[in-house]
Amino acid sequence: MWKRGEVDFVQTRQLAWERVPDGLFCAGETRKVLSADPEHGACTWLVQLRNRHEGTLPAGADVYVLEGAGTLNGITLEPDGYVFLPRGARFSLAPDIGPLILYIAFFGEPEVSAEAGTDNAVAVGTADGTWVSPTWTEGDTLQFGAFVKVLRSDSLGEAYVTFMRPGWSSPLEERHPNYEESFRIYGDLMQGARGLMHAGAYSFRGPGIWHAPLYTRTGTMSFIRTSGPTVTDYHEPTGDRSCAALVARTYRQFPAPSVS
Repeated sequence: MWKRGEVDFVQTRQLAWERVPDGLFCAGETRKVLSADPEHGACTWLVQLRNRHEGTLPAGADVYVLEGAGTLNGITLEPDGYVFLPRGARFSLAPDIGPLILYIAFFGEPEVSAEAGTDNAVAVGTADGTWVSPTWTEGDTLQFGAFVKVLRSDSLGEAYVTFMRPGWSSPLEERHPNYEESFRIYGDLMQGARGLMHAGAYSFRGPGIWHAPLYTRTGTMSFIRTSGPTVTDYHEPTGDRSCAALVARTYRQFPAPSVS
């Protein structure tokens, strides 16, 4: 499910919409394929729909609402809403006044079956609950200003949203033992020497890949999926890869607004 090529990173707004092939989720609508596992068929899309779609999704999926409104199995869909479709879940998806734009990550082939499925979609309100400071490894907590809400944690991995306040930084390079994909919902985030991620930026990273330091000037929020609990190793960057040096180079075309 997670054996995909590195996508680190792509600005999805620069990708063209393409028609969803027949037999797949929301056939006939338009999609952007962000990453895919060629062996098992698991993939992540942006999908834009204007029509009702029904069926059973054998693979299951994480669904995050980016724009528009509608319903999924009677669940109201609004921006920043999250729904988990377990494997074999039945779905009835209907946009309101379109388009409805979803970030959807499938756990296998995104094929649709006409067979009866289970009616067990789970909605988790991203606006509910309390933001907490994440602790990625025992005794190591990110600097103040970073917060997380876990939406799903099970044998498939984790799905959560993160929020960083304006001016937050993480000056160390880091790596994780699990696969990780992220989608920038709003704001900016400097991803070390890889550059500046804006709203709509997507990345998919395999285990053990060093990345960061991180910095956000305006504040940022992301939807993130991992193949297991997030554990992090850190080390100090050197020379021109220090956080201060990277921020100076990354934001030279984006100077801070004047304050009077």
